[in-house]
Amino acid sequence: MNTNVYATDFVKNEVQNGRSISFWFDNWSSLGLLIELTGQRGCIDMGITLHATVAKAMAHNRRRHMTETLNHMETVLENISSTGLTEAADIVLWKGKGDRFTKQISSKDTWKATRDIKSKVEWYKEI
Repeated sequence: MNTNVYATDFVKNEVQNGRSISFWFDNWSSLGLLIELTGQRGCIDMGITLHATVAKAMAHNRRRHMTETLNHMETVLENISSTGLTEAADIVLWKGKGDRFTKQISSKDTWKATRDIKSKVEWYKEI
């Protein structure tokens, strides 16, 4: 089995109303999991609580920071703000065939993505 495969690699969230997506811990932005970029210090630097949703983070005042990473995070929020949130529920997407994210989960595709496929060895029938 691949040792570098994590469950979070298979789930992505599409922001609609932003109320069910964790700003820090869910994979919703093009930057990936934001907590991994900044650590817990990021919530202090951004002024966004550790348990904030994307919707709550959107309501926070935007500002410029000393680090490029934090400014990228602000840009991601500005991009969502410019398109606006909807009243629709947030969407959970699952990684499927060809590394594409879709609304349908496939256990077969997940199984294939989490294991190393090797060719059969000559002695496999003896086992």
